[in-house]
Amino acid sequence: MAGLRVPFLMVALLANPCFTRNRIDLVNNKYTTILVAINEKVDEDYRLVDYIKEIFSDASHYLYEATNHRAVFGDVTILLPKTWSDNITTNPSTTERYDIANVIVDHANADYGDSPYAQQTRPCGEKAEYIHLTPRWIVDREYSEYNWGESGKVIVHEWGHLQWGIFDEYPGEDEHFYLDPNGRVEPSRCSDAVTGISVEVDPNTNRAALCNTDPDSGRLPGPNCRFYPSPANTAAASYMFANYLSSVIHFCHSDPNGDPTLRHNPLALNKHNTQCAYRSAWDVMDNSLDFQNANPSRSDLNTTPTFSVVKETDFRTVLVMDISGSMGSNSRMELQHQAASKYIGSTLPDDSWVGIVQFGSTATELAPLTKIVDEQTRENLINLLPTRASGGTCIGCGLKEGVFVFERSHFGQAAGGVIFLTTDGAENVPPYIDETLPYLEDRNVIVDTLAFSSQADPKLVELSERTNGKSCWYSESDDSTALHDCFTASFTERTSSSSETPVQLASYKTTILARTTDFGSIHIDSTIGRDTIFFFFWDFGSNQAVDVKITRPNGGIIDSNDPQYDSNSASRAIIVAIDDIAEVGEWLYEVHNPDSRNQVVEISIDSKSIDSSTEPIRLSSTPSSDTVTESPPMATIYADVKQGHSPVLNAHVIAAIERPSPFDIVELQLFDSGTGRFIFSRFSV
Repeated sequence: MAGLRVPFLMVALLANPCFTRNRIDLVNNKYTTILVAINEKVDEDYRLVDYIKEIFSDASHYLYEATNHRAVFGDVTILLPKTWSDNITTNPSTTERYDIANVIVDHANADYGDSPYAQQTRPCGEKAEYIHLTPRWIVDREYSEYNWGESGKVIVHEWGHLQWGIFDEYPGEDEHFYLDPNGRVEPSRCSDAVTGISVEVDPNTNRAALCNTDPDSGRLPGPNCRFYPSPANTAAASYMFANYLSSVIHFCHSDPNGDPTLRHNPLALNKHNTQCAYRSAWDVMDNSLDFQNANPSRSDLNTTPTFSVVKETDFRTVLVMDISGSMGSNSRMELQHQAASKYIGSTLPDDSWVGIVQFGSTATELAPLTKIVDEQTRENLINLLPTRASGGTCIGCGLKEGVFVFERSHFGQAAGGVIFLTTDGAENVPPYIDETLPYLEDRNVIVDTLAFSSQADPKLVELSERTNGKSCWYSESDDSTALHDCFTASFTERTSSSSETPVQLASYKTTILARTTDFGSIHIDSTIGRDTIFFFFWDFGSNQAVDVKITRPNGGIIDSNDPQYDSNSASRAIIVAIDDIAEVGEWLYEVHNPDSRNQVVEISIDSKSIDSSTEPIRLSSTPSSDTVTESPPMATIYADVKQGHSPVLNAHVIAAIERPSPFDIVELQLFDSGTGRFIFSRFSV
């Protein structure tokens, strides 16, 4: 598989830095809330909507038969990009977002072309991330069905990957034939009732000839020999081997009393057998939550799904910020203000909506939901951020006031809005989180939480999990960048497919000794360079600002005399916003500490794709589970490095795991799986 190569990347692993996909449940034999989303780069074509409805209606009929009358598609939501016009009647989206869609419609992946595929990198039995369909595959039915078979059946094949974590049963590159226990040469297929011929094409003359003509010879055929199932097949399995055959309507099973022509072939050389320990597809499916003692066969199911079409809306968030008395220690109020200022001032794009709430013993709206339209809007919002700490900790008050901010806006509802809650303490004033959770869930509001120190309320993790948000923990150590990173991720992890979403090029802290200079560099490649910003946050305990000098790849200097250089002593920030497009190459920076004491300086560098058509390299990470319940505690780290849909190979990826005191940050090198996913399995937390 082709891919770019980058030398080094570091993952700062937060408590839950990546967002789970839209949840699909099988309820009364119907899959609910399936989300199909069209990428903003896809040209406006409303035929896509009609064909998606047609394809998924067909797929639901085939799924009903393939699951022995145990499952159909119940309701499907189609999300249109906000860049499209209002040519059809739609409702505004609420919780629907492209980046969490189960099925995405986007331009072709360079590695797969128009071939539908599921992004599947987790073990057998675990759901894949998403199904990728291209506009041409959807609209050009003659082209797609000639190359891949009936579109509805293709969806059932990909659904096997997506929902049940089963794998392809067709052979890999060197797995086309095998010797059975009797020494007979057999083509790799499932079931072995599939009939066909074996043909070899001479690579020099392109002449075709039959091969494997003597299966009893005990000799494997040459490397160019391939098995081709006959179109006249009567074998009904398997969807994971040859869904394009008209006869195929089932998955393979291992039931000794079941139909022998559908029986799983554990000897076949294929990815499913390798990944699933030679279990049949139905063995894996039966073990899923969908069918584990649930959703028995029904003969009365209507297989036609219900469709709704919604249109993407602008990002909406309300910052709900703790001002209780304990926030006055360890510069927490100042750090909270600093991180929120960066978030409002630089991370969020124009057309985002922001509101601000503060809470102590009670909660107060500081800014209504406000659309960011220019730099003045950003400055006005930053000036409204809270700066003084006092009172108790009424987290429920803050959450409810955050909901009111959404509902008082012209949107009129909180559904799909993101509350970003920061706090450092345990709640001690009602209403409490437990009382407030049903209220939040009823309104479909999402809550991201950021906990300062280990004294923050442990209910925060549950609060985020129950509302499909993310939870972060900031240890306040001299190494942790979780504070700024969590603010940033609240937006970027939800909109990573957008060209207006910043790419974080660097985020780290360094201790600069008194009256010394620290040196660093960052490479800007040809895919990025728009709206590039260097941030240097210096120590709130220091009386003297650090001095920064940046050297461009062409040798040009940016220092305190340059109009691009902005120093703000109140927020302890030096911000260098590069005019125009930052040139490709190595950017050097020097940070001098003039103080008589050491300073901890946090350095963060962001940039955007060079234009809307260029995909930058992005990295995302996730642990194997949001919460760890094992004893001793163990987890697996996954990190994806991609440019668009294409994997980046041979990257050097380090995960920095921040753990509760007294443990320090632990750094682990992740291993390249060859798919753009990097893994460190089963480390102790």
